[in-house]
Amino acid sequence: MYEERMASKGSIMGIGNIETSPIEYNLKVSMNIHNVFLSLLFLTLTVDAYGTSGDSILRNAEKNFKEYKYCNLGSYQHTKFKIKNEKWDICYASNHLKIITIRYFKKTVKYEESYFIRSGKFEYAFEQETEQTTGYRWNCEFAIINEKQATILSSLGHGKTEDENWDPDEIIGMYKVRIKQLEELEKQSTH
Repeated sequence: MYEERMASKGSIMGIGNIETSPIEYNLKVSMNIHNVFLSLLFLTLTVDAYGTSGDSILRNAEKNFKEYKYCNLGSYQHTKFKIKNEKWDICYASNHLKIITIRYFKKTVKYEESYFIRSGKFEYAFEQETEQTTGYRWNCEFAIINEKQATILSSLGHGKTEDENWDPDEIIGMYKVRIKQLEELEKQSTH
């Protein structure tokens, strides 16, 4: 009874809206489970090709996400920079994890890029775009394998992931550009 009532309201897992019927809800849950399964299958195949443990990648991604939430709460030491319309936040989440987050606007779209560096190695990234006038949002989480290949862990909304010409490894190039910019910022802040 309770599960049926919750499903009819569409409140489980944030799927649907108040008018979602139990049938529509179950279909959406099935589609989400299917998408998660395909993502994990792809991750497993990619991980096997690169000789990295899939379990360790998923564990690290989960740890990174928890640390990211703590960083946003201000629980750790931060270094902040502002350049033009970009706000940089470098969070030192632990002795071995640094999270670089850059937020900025282009017209009515708010962008966020987050790069997770553990023990000097780039291993996880998060990218998000939010259209401010409509509230529409796209985001993507990436596991970075051997700093050479990006594997999509999850994606929500319509965005880059639906473009056939888009390459997830683009996030690695973005990271390299941001690291060079950060080095320049750190030099300027010490002078």
